[in-house]
Parts: sequence; C-alpha cells; structure tokens
Amino acid sequence: MITNKSGLQSQTLKVEDERSLKRQSLQSSAEKYMVAIQEQVGDLKENGKNALIIGGVVLAGYFLTELLLPNADDTDASEPQRNRNFKSEEDDSMLFSMIKGVATTVLLALAREKLMNLIEGSPNNEPATTT
Repeated sequence: MITNKSGLQSQTLKVEDERSLKRQSLQSSAEKYMVAIQEQVGDLKENGKNALIIGGVVLAGYFLTELLLPNADDTDASEPQRNRNFKSEEDDSMLFSMIKGVATTVLLALAREKLMNLIEGSPNNEPATTT
C-alpha cells in the first residue's frame, strides 16, 4: 500500500505542475494582451488629442471669419443707398481686409498641417508587419 500511496502523490504532483505551467502561460498571455490594449488606448488618446486640436483650429477659423467678414444678411436690399461715392464707416479698409486674409490663410494652413500629420500617423497607412 505504500507504493500505491507514493504513486498517487507523484500523479498529484504532475497534475499540479501541469496546472501551474498552464496558469503561468495564461498569465503571460494575459499580460501581453494587457500591454497591447494599453498601447492601443494610448494611440487613441493621441489621435483624439490631434482631432480636438484640428477641430478647435477649424472652429476658431470659422468664428474668426464670421466675426471679420461682413454677412450678406446685414445689408438690406430694400433700403436705397445714398451717396454711393462716399465710403461708409462700415466698409473695410484695405489693411483690415489684408489682415483678415492672412489670418484665414494661417488658420487653414495650421488645420491642413494637423490633418496631414494625423493622416500620416494613422494605423491604416502603416505597412502590415508579420510577427
């Protein structure tokens, strides 16, 4: 009976060793997946920040152009205009028009640059690597 008991103990030890090996392999694979998920979340955060910056630049450009450019609704076509030869105070000076043009150009260039950086860094454009 002693040999039977030691045989049972050795089988129990083998089963426990197999379980611990399987547990270790599962834990290592779980850690790999955790790292991969954290990297993807980091990438998403970076892309989200870039998208917010681009959106902010576009929105600021829109509000700036709305503020600086005259609206078509402001002029009333039914009201006759007097003294067309004289420049009214509401008309933009040449300097003011140039400033508006430069500001619009700069804002659009910034938005274009951010969009190009976002597109170049997107995971869809990266070549596929085999591991």
